[in-house]
Amino acid sequence: MTSASLRRSDLRGAQLNGVVLRGADLFGADLYGADLAGATWSNTICPDGTNSDSHGDTCSGAVTGPPAATVVTDPPAATVVTDPPPRRVVADAPARRVVNGCAVGPNAQCASADLTGADLSDEDLRGANLSGANLSDVNLAGATLSGANLSGVSGIGASLYGAKLSGASLSGASLPGGAFSGANLSGVDFSGAKLSGASLNAANLTGANLSSANLSNADMRFANLTGATLTDANLAGVRWFATTCPDGTRAADNCDGHF
Repeated sequence: MTSASLRRSDLRGAQLNGVVLRGADLFGADLYGADLAGATWSNTICPDGTNSDSHGDTCSGAVTGPPAATVVTDPPAATVVTDPPPRRVVADAPARRVVNGCAVGPNAQCASADLTGADLSDEDLRGANLSGANLSDVNLAGATLSGANLSGVSGIGASLYGAKLSGASLSGASLPGGAFSGANLSGVDFSGAKLSGASLNAANLTGANLSSANLSNADMRFANLTGATLTDANLAGVRWFATTCPDGTRAADNCDGHF
C-alpha cells in the first residue's frame, strides 16, 4: 500500500499486520479494530491529519475512531491540523439499510426475517443472527457472514457465490440447490443441513461439520474438504472431480475410503 490513497476508507477490523504504509494517505480512514501489528509507517498521513514522521514513524494513537459525534472535514491544502484530540471523529456511522425489517450490518439481529429476493451482495453481516430466516432467491454473493448464526434458515435459489462464512452455523439449514461456489465455508457447521443439489464447487470446506447433512447430487468438484466431518452424510450422486478429501488426498472421481 505504498503511496496508496485510502482517504476515508472503511478499514474496520482489517487484517493489515505487516503492511507497508509508506507515503500512504489515511486521512479520515476508519481503522477501528484493525490489526496493524508490524506495520511500516513513513511519511504517512494519519487518520487525524498528522504525519507519522512527526511522532516517531507511527500513527499509533491516531488510528481508531471515537464515538460518532463530529464530522471532520478535509483540511485546506498544505495546512497542518495543530489541535487534534487523541481520538478524532472522522464521520458519523452511515445509517443501516433496512431490508424487510432487517437492519443490515455487522451483528444484525434478523432472526426469522423474510429476506425473500433481497439483494445483500457484498454486505457485511459478520456475527449476524439470521437464524430461521427465509432466504428464498436471496443474493448474498460476496457477502461477509463469518461467525453468523444461520441455523435453520430455509429457501430455494439462495445465492452465496464467493461469500465468506468461516465459523458460521448453518445447522439444520434447508437450502436445496443453494449456490456456494467459491465460498469460504471453513469451520462452518452444516450438521443436519439439507443441501441436495447444492453447488459447492471450488468451495473451501476445511474443518466443516457436514455430519448427517443431505448432500445428494451436490457439486463438489474442486472443493477442499480437508479435515471436514461427513459422518452419516448423504453423498448419493455427488459430483467429484479434483476434490480434496477429508484426509487430504486429491480425488479423481470420488472420496470413497478417504473420509
